Amino acid sequence: KMQIRPVSGALGRVMQWELVTYLQRAHPDGRRSLGMIAQQLQRVSPHLVQEAAEPDRRRPREAGPLLTISYTEASMEVAAALQEHVQESRDELAAVRAELAELREMVTALRAT
Repeated sequence: KMQIRPVSGALGRVMQWELVTYLQRAHPDGRRSLGMIAQQLQRVSPHLVQEAAEPDRRRPREAGPLLTISYTEASMEVAAALQEHVQESRDELAAVRAELAELREMVTALRAT
């Protein structure tokens, strides 16, 4: 591995993902799938979307290239978003605790007068 960098901004990106349920043409049994639409995801997280290596011959040409989503990479993005959210929550909790301590000191000082 080279040029290793931390992930940042994952929470903002993940919050923009639109999760949907849908019927797959290849599965006419009526079973719904959960996922994302590659064209929508591409606008927010283009690094998770690739053009399929093999074109789908059943797909009309005017529909554009067949896009696929790397759900493995998406799961890492979700993990990074969760880490960011936990850190933000910890920071906010620390600030609230500090403010509470300050208010308690003020109440104690007022009671003493």
